[in-house]
Amino acid sequence: MSTPRTGTDQLDSVNRSGYPLQVAIARAVEARRNEHGWRVLYEEHSWKSPQGEGFIDIVLEHDKMQVVLIIECKRIQNREWILLPSDGNRAGRRHARARRVEREDGRVKAHFPQWSDEPCDPRTPEAMFCVMPKDARDPTVERVGADLISAAEALEREEAPYLDRRGGNSRRLYFCAIVTTAELTLCEFDPGAISLEDGMIPAGARFHKVGAVRFTKQLSTRPVSGVPVGLYGEEAYALVKAKERTVFLINTLSLDSFLDEFTVDDRDKYG
Repeated sequence: MSTPRTGTDQLDSVNRSGYPLQVAIARAVEARRNEHGWRVLYEEHSWKSPQGEGFIDIVLEHDKMQVVLIIECKRIQNREWILLPSDGNRAGRRHARARRVEREDGRVKAHFPQWSDEPCDPRTPEAMFCVMPKDARDPTVERVGADLISAAEALEREEAPYLDRRGGNSRRLYFCAIVTTAELTLCEFDPGAISLEDGMIPAGARFHKVGAVRFTKQLSTRPVSGVPVGLYGEEAYALVKAKERTVFLINTLSLDSFLDEFTVDDRDKYG
């Protein structure tokens, strides 16, 4: 006969999952909806595409900007994610790659949907690499980010029929984010000082705690269709941009301020 589990054992099991964090984030967003303008549009929303399938933890929609934020919640205990910019620079950036759809008279315009650089605040540093503690149970940021990108594309396709029926002229932007309890640290360094002998960054690198980072790299797992448009000699850059995506990494304690400050330059034109 098995020994009955105590309430403490059961609570430990629940808390080892990520579900309580997901519930807390959704509740916190709704509690401040009137202040920052974001609402929970979907929770545990299923998606499927040729690239995979799964569930989106939370989808937020802004009441006025026609902006969607697709969120994966990651509860990480006593862990730090160290982010490295490819150029070692911690300067804040404004552009982020988002899924953009424009409609005219209720019809999707030619060449849309597309992934494009969107100028948006708040400014955050941009990174291409994430150093994580070694733990086989935790997927990499790249893996989670790639799934989020596929989920965003699947959600956009799923929403298309009812958005078409609304008619009129509009645009809609889909951004992706990983909201995590992990501490986010940006490493600022001189790329020219890295040793080619041992591949080490020498002493002198600086580490900064940050609330959010633009994680930008080739996160798309879809083959590039057609030939990316690029000037002669710049075709390789065009190919990179065709596969490049941005996923915001946001510490849970910074989510409120991120949502408060979030805005895109063309919100008045399309809001």
